[in-house]
Amino acid sequence: LFEFCTSPDDHHINPVSFVIQECKFVDFEMLNCECSNLDFENCELNKGRFLIENTVIKFQDTKFKEPLIIENDRETDNQIIYIESAVIPELQIIGDYKRVKIRNSKFDELKISADITLEVNIANNVITKAVYLQHTALPQISANIKFYWSQIAGYKLRTDFEEEDSKVGEEESNELEENEELNSNYQCLLKIYKDRGDLESANACFVELKRVETEELKHRYSHKPDVDIFIRYQLNLFLDTFCEFGTNTVKSILYSIYVILIFGFIYIIFPSEEDGLYSKNVFKNIHQLGEYFSSDVAIAEKTVETKNEEIAELQKVQSHYKEVHDKSSVGFKIVGFPFYVSNMFYYKFNIWLIKRNKYLKGNWKSYTSLAKLRIGFLIYVYFFLYFLCAFMLRIINAVALSLNAFITLGYGEISAKGIARYLAVIEGFLGWFLLSIFSVSLLSQILQ
Repeated sequence: LFEFCTSPDDHHINPVSFVIQECKFVDFEMLNCECSNLDFENCELNKGRFLIENTVIKFQDTKFKEPLIIENDRETDNQIIYIESAVIPELQIIGDYKRVKIRNSKFDELKISADITLEVNIANNVITKAVYLQHTALPQISANIKFYWSQIAGYKLRTDFEEEDSKVGEEESNELEENEELNSNYQCLLKIYKDRGDLESANACFVELKRVETEELKHRYSHKPDVDIFIRYQLNLFLDTFCEFGTNTVKSILYSIYVILIFGFIYIIFPSEEDGLYSKNVFKNIHQLGEYFSSDVAIAEKTVETKNEEIAELQKVQSHYKEVHDKSSVGFKIVGFPFYVSNMFYYKFNIWLIKRNKYLKGNWKSYTSLAKLRIGFLIYVYFFLYFLCAFMLRIINAVALSLNAFITLGYGEISAKGIARYLAVIEGFLGWFLLSIFSVSLLSQILQ
């Protein structure tokens, strides 16, 4: 125990310094003392309390088993704290200081109630439980403050570390004051990170601040139900879920994609227009196949007959084109002739290809067993490709309809009908909301 110890006033005598190395103490106290330097190196202490003035106090590679308390009544030019590679269950710093540097140390709780004027460097520490900032003033210049967010992330930031008994009427007032100071501490740290250009820490700090606010709204609503508080609480939950309060633009994009895909899946089950998977179209193909198995007509003959009918229709178009050729515009002449030639080539090439296929020339009854096996396999392949293409087309149409409904640009050629009509309204509302959130989030990140 050192009490009321001071340095000599004679300038010819060197100031008093304590350097304590590789020592073990049960208790160590310095009360109302003043010295130039107080250094602990590689020491072990049960607990310690220091009420000192005008002193540079340093703990390096020092372990404490119980709380360490450092206090100072007034600011002096030499009031500095250095803590490096220490293990302290609870550290309390109270008073006025010029510099506070705490690095590479481990704490359960860090409690600061101080006015620090020049420099704060609290970095690369492990803090397992909480960081208390009560009536704490940090330097005005953000460049002189290093207070890494990773040390206090996870709702470790607190305010009042002095437990006092409150009367029933004072509890609500104290709670309001604590919430205000806690929000003020978050805002202070947020400004520091922004001024230092640490956008990642600033975003993380802002998100945690808003989540604390959300819990506060929940607590207020549980004690005093109110529509305004309820809407603000739900809106905070929504913004946290979809974009982390405007700090995560990618998250809003991902949720937008999820909404488009989920509604697209629903539109696959409840399509808005007829396609190849509609039952009547499937039964039509099955019916044509049944006619082929039961009749004497070959597939080639039936297919060529259909292609010839299409060629006849195309020739009618050609004859009409010749009638209006002299009266038509140049653009019509340029587009019409290549269109006729390409389609005519397509139909005749199909006919030629079908006639050369030996499996399509005969009828089903005339084939041998081996030929029937081959034809049967080709039919199965045809139906597989038919259903695959029809299903892929339905997926494309469903996603296109979902995308149109989400961005509210109108349906175009694919309109919403049946159940999809009502689902599209819901998706349009979600799309408007999510796109607005995305725009605000993107603008916020650009401005920062």
